Order: sequence, then structure tokens, then C-alpha cells
Amino acid sequence: MNIFCKCLRREFGRQQYRKYLEMCREELQGADILQEQYRIEEKHVFQIMYRQLEGIQPQDLHPKMERLVETLLKAFQIGRQFALAALIYALACILIIALQLDPTVTCVSLALLGICFLYKVYEYISNKVCFMDVYLFMVYKSVLEKIAAMQGQLEE
Repeated sequence: MNIFCKCLRREFGRQQYRKYLEMCREELQGADILQEQYRIEEKHVFQIMYRQLEGIQPQDLHPKMERLVETLLKAFQIGRQFALAALIYALACILIIALQLDPTVTCVSLALLGICFLYKVYEYISNKVCFMDVYLFMVYKSVLEKIAAMQGQLEE
């Protein structure tokens, strides 16, 4: 599961997350989201999510915004760490082969390194190829920003 999915499930629950995901799929079929006229605030999933969160208290909004930022930072870190993990994997494999250890030790070591690297590859790909979750996450971000703006106007 990617980090966007984890964040959204934590915020809304599994059932509501699935409902939102299905709404996104329906809305995005045949839609051109790169058009200038594409307005996320006019989408059904935005409106439903906004209605669910519009009564949120200001003291509850701040932690939600912080978790949103933390999730975005984690996504960027995963991308940056992958290049480092790939480099370390390659160097470790070269080192193990260069040491000319017993073939059994070499094979087991390379297999263990390979398993660790496959986990990093899976983590990287699952967070890069999650368009629907990223879209839903951005809708959630827009909803929180709109609510924060509205509450900011009310407080002034």
C-alpha cells in the first residue's frame, strides 16, 4: 500500500476511502484533467469530501494539515532514497563478488541483498504509480485548504 493510500485510509476509514476512490474512477473516465477548465472544486468527490469535513473545528484542522504535509515529505524522501539504495545495492554486490568468498556464502549474500533491494523497488514503484491515490490526496488537500481559508475569513 502506498503512503497516500495509508494517509487517506487513516483520515477517512477503509470504507469511505473505497467510496471516494470509486467516485474518482467514475469522474476521471474520459476526463482531461490537464485542461485549463478542469476545476477540482466542481467534482462530485470534492463536494462530498467538503461536506464531510466542513464542520471540522480549527483545532482539528491543524493536525490534519500537518499529516498531509508529512505524507508529502515521505513521498519525496522515498524517491530520493531509492537512488541511494540502488547505488548501495550495486556497490555491495560488487564488493561481495570481489571478495571471492565461498560460492555458497556469495550466493546467499547476493540473494539477501536482492530481496532487500526488491522491497525498495516495490516501495518506490507503488508510490510512483498510484495516480488515483495521488489525485484523491490532492482533492483532500484542496478541501482542507478551502476549509482553512473559510475559517481564516471567519476569524478576521
